[in-house]
Amino acid sequence: MRKLKLISAALMVLGIFYSVGSMAQPMHGGQGRMQMSAKEMAKKQTDWMKGFLDLTKEQLTQIEKINLKYAEKLQAQRQSAMGNRDTMQSLMTKLTREKDEELKKVLTEDQYALLAKKRKETVQNRRGGMGRGY
Repeated sequence: MRKLKLISAALMVLGIFYSVGSMAQPMHGGQGRMQMSAKEMAKKQTDWMKGFLDLTKEQLTQIEKINLKYAEKLQAQRQSAMGNRDTMQSLMTKLTREKDEELKKVLTEDQYALLAKKRKETVQNRRGGMGRGY
């Protein structure tokens, strides 16, 4: 009988820890991570690019506008995709292609090549469980 009470108490404590832990998880986006606003996303992307592309003031202004434009489009598409992963993936691919065409008009060939290289590195790092790229 004493053993049964001990097991019941242990299960109750585990249940409490589990419920408290699950309440602490962010609930936005259904994927356990907070969703950034379009402005925050665009700023983060611009800051990331600014960190290695040696942009002129004119390029920086244009890239800020491009990043905001596509962050807003992505946010709208994310809402319309309603969690459908395949739909979201194809929309993101389309938006990335469109954005790249605009970036190619602003960046030099060398800058665009460096951007492509950095993107590839961040994707590889993400698959390895490290970092986050844009």
